[in-house]
Amino acid sequence: MKAKILNELNKTKMIKINITLELEDEHKVYWFEQYIKDQHTVLDYRILPDTSDLYERDDTFKRLCKAVKDAQLIKDRYINENR
Repeated sequence: MKAKILNELNKTKMIKINITLELEDEHKVYWFEQYIKDQHTVLDYRILPDTSDLYERDDTFKRLCKAVKDAQLIKDRYINENR
């Protein structure tokens, strides 16, 4: 019984996180990327383009962004309700 309890305590449940950061310059982006990859298993990494001008001037892009946001909300709710 003691071995079973110790075995359960030693199991590590990996947790995935997703963050969006703004860094000042490419040098800091490079060093942050290296640090994260050295310390953790990186499953996905991408540098996001600045789309603020596109969002301001393009109604199609605005609609796409809204559709993505709405779909993500539906997906998140589904996940939370069906775990």
